[in-house]
Amino acid sequence: MAVKVDSYKWFKYDGRALVFPTSHPDHALSLSKGEIFGYKKIKDKHYVIDKSNPEIRFEMKETDAQRILNVSEGWSGQVRRVPVKAGVGGRDKPPVSAQNTKELYFLEIDSSNLLSAVYNKKEKILYVNFKTRPYAIYAYPDVSMRLVKGLEEAPSQGRYFIYRIRDVKSFYRVSRMPTPDDPATEIQQEAPKEKKPKTPKSAAVPEKKPRTRR
Repeated sequence: MAVKVDSYKWFKYDGRALVFPTSHPDHALSLSKGEIFGYKKIKDKHYVIDKSNPEIRFEMKETDAQRILNVSEGWSGQVRRVPVKAGVGGRDKPPVSAQNTKELYFLEIDSSNLLSAVYNKKEKILYVNFKTRPYAIYAYPDVSMRLVKGLEEAPSQGRYFIYRIRDVKSFYRVSRMPTPDDPATEIQQEAPKEKKPKTPKSAAVPEKKPRTRR
């Protein structure tokens, strides 16, 4: 049965060479930088095909599919002489304001530390991932819109995030960033972590015992 390649969104992989586990009994999905692949989601299942051999369809876990898309950019062209359309990957930079919805606010990020950030206005949760760990998504509950605007407008977004959010709010890790089509992030990979109050320096210094003269 021929694969309908034009039913997939197409991407160019821009990450390091990796082999991803799939449900295929005889093949694993191997991707290297610059490789072209197609992606399609059907209900709760995620499928990837390679441009060089699109007849082999790989079913993947959501976390692995998102990991690939986060380090890919959209690609359009022809696959087996069939025109195909580009998807939007993590390396593409569409205007973030175009993605805003009633529930989600996408922040304009220009930082050497932060890669992207999305705010759920209803739940008051800020989702952040970092350039040093692009696959790890962290959620910070109980963040106000005032803090979000302050982060977006700060001269140093990384410094503002550290002192106003990271060092103050609790956090937990989730499998992916929320999207306009799917704002919920049900999977929590870690339980919420509470921030411990910092011990004042004065309290950490032991008292000096008075010297006794003989």
